[in-house]
Amino acid sequence: MRIFLILIFVFSLNFLLSQNKEDSLIFLSSEDSIFDENIQLTNHLMRINEPELAVYQLKKMELDCENPLLCDSVNYILAKTYFSIQDFENSLHYFQKSTPDKSSWRESKYYSALSLNYLNRPDEAFMLLENYSENDINFKQLYYLNCAGTSLLQYKLSEAKTYIELFSNDWYPVAEQQENIMMIYNEMSKFKKKSPFVAASLSTLVPGLGKVYAGRMGEGISAFLINAGLGLVTYENFRKDGLLDIKTMFFGALFTTFYVGNIWGSALSVKLIKDEFIDESNEQILFNLRVPLRLIYE
Repeated sequence: MRIFLILIFVFSLNFLLSQNKEDSLIFLSSEDSIFDENIQLTNHLMRINEPELAVYQLKKMELDCENPLLCDSVNYILAKTYFSIQDFENSLHYFQKSTPDKSSWRESKYYSALSLNYLNRPDEAFMLLENYSENDINFKQLYYLNCAGTSLLQYKLSEAKTYIELFSNDWYPVAEQQENIMMIYNEMSKFKKKSPFVAASLSTLVPGLGKVYAGRMGEGISAFLINAGLGLVTYENFRKDGLLDIKTMFFGALFTTFYVGNIWGSALSVKLIKDEFIDESNEQILFNLRVPLRLIYE
């Protein structure tokens, strides 16, 4: 009789435990189902070009999330969504929530570095990359590409060269971009930084010569002709009618304005040409850092 009662007790306990397990699985399954539906809604909102609504939906999911695994997924999707709409401050925030035990760890590191570069913080991006250890033989090429590109964004050519020399150019997702980064490096190495002071001094001696020195031949010739023409007219009026003649004073003032403007403009041209070159180079670098991530992860 005693054995019979023990058997009944064990059977009852097993039955209760199995019921609890089923209830738990049903709960998890239900939560997964709701999560999938919300993700589908988010994807739909992105497809119809409603990123603000997609972010709102994801932020709501973030607040309601209780399952750590699902929370990690929400953070990852938020990071990618913010990146896709070029909100790099928020994309950086959510990419940095990833930890080494997560499958998104490597991807998050590269996207974090790229977000920092888009935010014009290449020094922080390089530090992040420097502190990241890459072991995979193929992904090392992605790592070298990012280090080289980030060094170029800082205009550290010797540092960039160190990583460029490690390029293998044989892994499809990065091969073309490695070649492009090498070309950008060569162009930046050849670019001669010119002095605004020298440009201004040359235009003081000969109007327009500073702009020719800066690399703007057409503008230099134009400045010379205008200043020469106004100078000759001023001199002719001075020779015929004297210094106090209204025409002499008018053309003299006009000549002085253009002459001073020519000096200032020459100095400014050097800076503008340098800024244009750097901006164009930076745009190309960022593009070539982004393409491999798109090929690998999107």
